[in-house]
Amino acid sequence: MASLKTFSISGSSIIKLHTFAALITFLVAALIANYLHYYKITKNSHYAYPNEWFASVSATIGDYYPERNVFHIMIVICSFPRFLLHIMQFFGKHPALALIGFIRTVFCGTFVYITSSDDHDIHDIGMIGYIVLTIPYYILNYKNNDNKSKTKILSHLLFFITLVPLIYLYIQHSVHIKPGAYSTYAYFEWSLILQDVLNDHLYHSSYKNVFFYLGEPQKEPISIKSNDNIDNEQKFLNEKDETPEVVVIEEEETIIITENIIESQQIFSGSFLVSSSIVIQSFLFFTNITGLLCIIWYFPLWWMGISGYEAIILILTGPVVMIVPWIRKYVVSKYSPTIGILLMVGSKFVELPENRLIVVGIACLFNSMGLLNQILSTFNYYQFTLYLLLGLSIFVSLKMYYLSNNPLWPIMNHTNGGWNIRALIVGMLYSVFMTSKPSVPERKINYSTKSFSIVSIVKKIINMIGLGSLFFATHQLLTDPSTIIYWCWEGYKENEKSLLYYPWNCVVALTLLASILVTPFIFKTLNKCKLNLKLVVIMLLTLSTYVLANPSFIEWDKFFFGGLVYYLAIILTYPFIITNLFDPNASIWSTVVLYGLSFFVYILFTLAHIWTVAYAFVPYGYLLRERLPLVLTVLTGCIILSILISPLNNEKISSTIKLTQNINKKTVLLAVTLNLYLILQSYKENDPFKEHLPKSYHSDDDIITAGIWTIHFGLDNDMWASEDKMSRIIKDMELDVVGLLETDTQRSLMGNRDLMQSLAKDLNMYYDYGPGPNKHTWGCILLSKYPIVKSEHHLLPSPVGELAPAIHATLEIDTNKFVDVFVFHSGQEEDPKDRYLQSKYMQKLMGSTPENRGAILLSYLVTDPHKGNYNNYVSEKSGMKDIEPEDYDRWCEYILYKNLQKVGYARLARGDITDTELQVGRFKYMAEDMVMEMGSSQYEYKLLEKPLEHHWRFNDRFLDEGEDGHFYHVLDRPHYYEWM
Repeated sequence: MASLKTFSISGSSIIKLHTFAALITFLVAALIANYLHYYKITKNSHYAYPNEWFASVSATIGDYYPERNVFHIMIVICSFPRFLLHIMQFFGKHPALALIGFIRTVFCGTFVYITSSDDHDIHDIGMIGYIVLTIPYYILNYKNNDNKSKTKILSHLLFFITLVPLIYLYIQHSVHIKPGAYSTYAYFEWSLILQDVLNDHLYHSSYKNVFFYLGEPQKEPISIKSNDNIDNEQKFLNEKDETPEVVVIEEEETIIITENIIESQQIFSGSFLVSSSIVIQSFLFFTNITGLLCIIWYFPLWWMGISGYEAIILILTGPVVMIVPWIRKYVVSKYSPTIGILLMVGSKFVELPENRLIVVGIACLFNSMGLLNQILSTFNYYQFTLYLLLGLSIFVSLKMYYLSNNPLWPIMNHTNGGWNIRALIVGMLYSVFMTSKPSVPERKINYSTKSFSIVSIVKKIINMIGLGSLFFATHQLLTDPSTIIYWCWEGYKENEKSLLYYPWNCVVALTLLASILVTPFIFKTLNKCKLNLKLVVIMLLTLSTYVLANPSFIEWDKFFFGGLVYYLAIILTYPFIITNLFDPNASIWSTVVLYGLSFFVYILFTLAHIWTVAYAFVPYGYLLRERLPLVLTVLTGCIILSILISPLNNEKISSTIKLTQNINKKTVLLAVTLNLYLILQSYKENDPFKEHLPKSYHSDDDIITAGIWTIHFGLDNDMWASEDKMSRIIKDMELDVVGLLETDTQRSLMGNRDLMQSLAKDLNMYYDYGPGPNKHTWGCILLSKYPIVKSEHHLLPSPVGELAPAIHATLEIDTNKFVDVFVFHSGQEEDPKDRYLQSKYMQKLMGSTPENRGAILLSYLVTDPHKGNYNNYVSEKSGMKDIEPEDYDRWCEYILYKNLQKVGYARLARGDITDTELQVGRFKYMAEDMVMEMGSSQYEYKLLEKPLEHHWRFNDRFLDEGEDGHFYHVLDRPHYYEWM
């Protein structure tokens, strides 16, 4: 075989090659684009030349042929030295830097190859991911490099400083629609490209002694050789740990932990059966605690105030009874999982709501004690944290798959999608397993306490507050992927991608799972970079809380920089807080009390959270009226305090050989696989338009059937989830448009449910959630068979009582045929000033629609017909007319309209679904020229026995006695109309 001449290239040359290739690639694309398509690439969604004069990077490299294709070809060439750079980093003993660099490069490829004109969302995700990963990439690059200089620091800082005007100008362009803002934005965008390329170039001299060889194989083949790195592997292999025991001395307390006990417990708790039981126990814990609060809400809802049944929430503090040794040993260790799951599943067979509440409360107590028992039986803080959070992620993914309802909840039964017999069988099998397996040993700590110091007591109080705050923070925003979406959603914008539950809840669920899995990697990387772990997590918590609490951040900015960052921050917080429960200086008694009383803090935050919106019905509610940002800020402050005193720090990470030591890989793999399966199935199955786009029931006749219904937060009279029942009635009444009131269940005390998901999917309708759970209203929803062209969310003036929400949406019922729809819930009877101001607001809003366009109001007005505020809603200024002025038996629900031909009107009894009827109006669309021609005569009608067209009739099944408690009432039969 012919001898092959050896060829080598230095790492420095590779980086220089990358710099040259990258600069040439962008330069060539820019020259071609500006020469061939200058006026096209400077045009954006709002302005064109001369208002805009400088093209953005995206428009230059991605919108037109041939520059797009030339750029893609050249960037592929550029990727070769780029990946060689990451290989050098990896084999140069910097695997973290290499991995982050590789992922960052993939994000770069995402926004380069998928341009904003291809898919705006994916393009933005790629861009944001690239910028976010630039932070750790620059930090690691600098920390791992021996040749440090002020030039590199200033260069890196300049990159991030440039982001400030970049973001500001983008907001000026996209939100304030300021001419020229995008061109100025483009200057900074191009400067970032140049800076990014040159920042990598600054490190070329660091790789001058790194070589790639190509030639004949040697006895010991070498792909990369570095003169700077010395292999110390043998040195570490020769080191032996001769320490027989670990002695911890703090003040006057001495604890001795023998090494063999630590090792045996770590191995025991790392077994597949035990680790799986922790994941299952965590899943049951989150299932039960969310289900308990969901049904607690039923009682103040029906009592319109404090009922007394809410006191059951105090049972959450019950685990303090485990300070009694025999309870812990003979009841909890063996039977808490059995009792907890059987009571939780068995509660579905308890019909009376009060009794079911008690059963679920006891089940929640035993599940919580079971979780505490797992804590006492596990030595490795991170090991337990991982299993706990995997249980949370399975709970979240399962809930998402079942359209925001957990099939194990006590509001779910065999009639509405709950797991009854199946859950009971699986629960019994699990109970048998937990009862038959060997008892998990508690942490063997020999302690001798001589005295307590004030400092140690204060620390324990802070730990208790931190744990309760963390549990509530998790419940508030992490137990349903849609909650954070509705904190950000502000309504449909024309020709813009909408941030709604599908498919973005899948992104949120994946973020949760990814955050859990990358936590040890992040900790190790930060520690290796000599960055303070606590400081980084505190910064993430503070930043995301500020974005979530600040009303100036909306939609995508709030979602990415507030919501998703908050998810990551809370997950990173868990190891710090959980470490407080694994304090080797703490007795079993101390751990039990800390855990049990932490739920008192959790309860206080739960009440504070609901007080912000329920201030009209609770004592001293005015103190927290509309102050959710304050509650969120205090919550984060409590968590930060606990982080600051946590024993987990850089030194502890350094002294730990592996964060994931003795983690059972089978358990983790199984949990991750189950999560990914549920998320994938949710993405595939939960699309409301999976089968086909919505189509109205009488589209050929331009008939619009609209309804208004106050649905009492989706709980029927017997405390079961009522979405399926509502869906059947809406179908039977052939509603094309329906406004639903009292719908905001995206709160901890209401289960963080999204009623809209199952309704939109089952009914095949477009949807708008209305003002979100951070807007302090009881909520309103719009469902429509017609596309929602645009919508606005309104918070009406409410100086005295509760906030009144409204949706103003424009629907396209056919090509270029538009109708405006208003969904509105006014204030309570006790607040006349509020209701007056709200009526004037709605009068102006309804009067602002195009002069001859049809409009419908679906509302809850709290007024007598023809009296008081009624005359503001039905007035010359609003232009609205009452669908049936002769119907005097109304107080809450009204349907008003204008510039439409009314065809029918009906009032349907609620059955056992809620406490309010369903009102329905049927209209025929009128072209604007016909509206102008008819003038006021369009509102002159006579009553008919039957409609002009037979198929325009309402469902005959509900005549006379009807069925299932639903029948036409008050009017006895539907009313039908004809022009006079």
